Amino acid sequence: MKASKSGSPRQKMVRLIALILCVLLIATTIGYALMTIASAEENAPGIQLSLTVEEAAGGVHASQAVFFSNDTGGPIGEILFQIPANSLRRRTTVPSDGKRVSMLYGENGFSFGGVSISSVLVDGRKALWGVSGEGETTLHVIADLPEGARCRIQIEYDILLPASSGFLGMNGSEWRLAGCFPVLGVYDPSLETTDVMEPGPVGEWLYADETDMEISLSIPGNMTVAAGGTLSEEEEEGRKNVRILLTEARDFACVIGNGYTAASDEGLRACAPVQEEADRMLGIAKKALNVFRGWIGETPGETTAFAACDVPDGTRVYSRMVFIDRNLLRAGNGESLEREIVTGLAKQYFSIRVNNHPQREAWLGEAIPAYMTLLYYEEVYGKDRFLKELNDCCLDALNQTIPGGIGVDSDISLIASEEEYRVIMQGRGAAVLHEIRQVTGKDAFLEAIRLYYENACGKHGTIADFSAALNQAAGREMDYYLMEMLRNIGDYVNQQMEWYE
Repeated sequence: MKASKSGSPRQKMVRLIALILCVLLIATTIGYALMTIASAEENAPGIQLSLTVEEAAGGVHASQAVFFSNDTGGPIGEILFQIPANSLRRRTTVPSDGKRVSMLYGENGFSFGGVSISSVLVDGRKALWGVSGEGETTLHVIADLPEGARCRIQIEYDILLPASSGFLGMNGSEWRLAGCFPVLGVYDPSLETTDVMEPGPVGEWLYADETDMEISLSIPGNMTVAAGGTLSEEEEEGRKNVRILLTEARDFACVIGNGYTAASDEGLRACAPVQEEADRMLGIAKKALNVFRGWIGETPGETTAFAACDVPDGTRVYSRMVFIDRNLLRAGNGESLEREIVTGLAKQYFSIRVNNHPQREAWLGEAIPAYMTLLYYEEVYGKDRFLKELNDCCLDALNQTIPGGIGVDSDISLIASEEEYRVIMQGRGAAVLHEIRQVTGKDAFLEAIRLYYENACGKHGTIADFSAALNQAAGREMDYYLMEMLRNIGDYVNQQMEWYE
């Protein structure tokens, strides 16, 4: 009896069932793999950054992945980024006034720096992109995204470091990397637009949402990285591979150089050319952190680093990173070093973790850290030292005439120079807070500071947030008095004070 070529009905059924099971297994495997990939992307840091330092070329190659969610409430056609470093492409757009530009570039004069983008991908596909603004500091990436959609943006670029003492630059074996990594603009629902800050001649420009970051650096084996966050490193074929994790950060900055030593303790890291100097910086930072933690109840996040480097125009503050002028390590500059470290740590709380609009509400990120520094002196050294520091900070500011009737809460576009900015936002701003403290009492004032931080940490703090905290802590309406001081603290000018108390 001959067997049928196609088999019996039973055999056909068995093969059909086996085929169905095989298809289901393949579909399940593919579905699980896709879910795993989607879950991995969903839980991935908001920014993944890979940097390769090319010492001979004097530059850095960067590959940056950004995960973006359209939370604007409607469809969008482009995604905006801020690239402050591109303001260094030409002398006329360097974000410093004339005096500081000469200081930054020294005898050799201006040198070109910035970011050169080679490609942009959105979800793996080549995307159209362009830059705008006088300094080419706004990056536009074309992407049609419906409400709630999420995408992955991959940006390849090279960073050219100018020979300067600015936030981005090199001096000998020291490389400062800041403001050169594209940062997403901030969507403002009240204006239904995305706000991208363009660096100007005065003030700060960091305005970004918080996200987690994972950074990997490949550097020559003779170099060391000074950075905040959680660091790990391994050596491979004459190079160091450094991995940095930052949580709840708004940007990333680091210093790379030869001969850095570090001292770490209690969520702080100090980096300097000599171990003794690093230990001294760490001691100051620990003292300040203990004071601030007592008032606010917590630290400003995982490890904050302080790096002594070539920034003679003043301390610069980034997420978990503070650049300190290395000249302050010299003998005789101890008081200035302490002041800059304390202020830098205060800004981690009230300029970084509580971020404010640096043009419309700059005083929040300047006056509060300035007055917290004064309160630190009162806490650690007593009233007499506090009064000395108060007068050093505020007296000249109150005795100077500022043209145009500019108030502490004015838009910084009205301010003519960096010196004027510091007089108004820091000197007069600290005086405003001191006047408020005199009305509420110290304990209620510190409670207002704590409440403001508690309610605005991780967000963009506003005058309304600060006023609400002040009202709650004082147990009465303080809005009118706050606005009166912000607008009219300059009335002290007519008194020509010799001592402010």
